[in-house]
Amino acid sequence: MDAKPSILIVDDERLNIKVLVDLLKPTYKIMAATNGEQALKAARSGPALIVLGFMMPEMDGFEVCRRLCSWRSPDRCAKRRPKKTRRPQAS
Repeated sequence: MDAKPSILIVDDERLNIKVLVDLLKPTYKIMAATNGEQALKAARSGPALIVLGFMMPEMDGFEVCRRLCSWRSPDRCAKRRPKKTRRPQAS
């Protein structure tokens, strides 16, 4: 029997993690992290996919992406920076 591919879910909102875990667990091995540092540690195991929240305290998702990218190709990461987007403020 083949092993299930793994997915790392990263979000500071536990409800978001729970919804995704419930949806994906039958088909995938799920790992979860609630902050950037945990995500970087978990990513060392080589998940097939990382589902990453971008608006997190301490280390946001953009910084997590930069660090993950630097593990593989530091030169390319320096050239391609993601644009930060802002959510509309409630009036």
